[in-house]
Amino acid sequence: YNRQGFNLKMIEEEQKQKVSVQNILLYIDLDNFKYYNDTFGHEIGDLVLTRFSQIFREAIGKKGYAVRYGGDEFVLVLQESNEQDAMEVVDCIYDSISDGFKELLAERFKTNVVIPLDKKISCSIGIAKYITGNKNNMLDALSKADKLLYKVKKSGKGRYAIVD
Repeated sequence: YNRQGFNLKMIEEEQKQKVSVQNILLYIDLDNFKYYNDTFGHEIGDLVLTRFSQIFREAIGKKGYAVRYGGDEFVLVLQESNEQDAMEVVDCIYDSISDGFKELLAERFKTNVVIPLDKKISCSIGIAKYITGNKNNMLDALSKADKLLYKVKKSGKGRYAIVD
């Protein structure tokens, strides 16, 4: 989904859910995306965004859905999920990006690609829980996860935290 589709999905969920269940929301910001875009070109930037979208869809499977919220920010919604489910998704994401897409770029350029360690792409994640049945619950979780995400980024890239 894009941001507009996400808004429609929130309305749909609010109308569809009759029973209150816990969901998990992951607010994700890509670390060092600008370096990839500026160094390797916008085509590679698009490739990186596409690959992250695939990784997110694979990581959540049928547990929920992924949204490109804007620029290099994404939101993942894990329906009827708990913190353990979120940790499994986070582990899957971090495992999938551990090489900084070095192989993907080498394949594209048909040569070895050197990426400085401090410029390797990763992602920072703020995680919040919410109960279905009210769009405001999801919006509140989104706000909390967003604030937490930026605290995480200030403490170092490639990390995550969960709102209590």
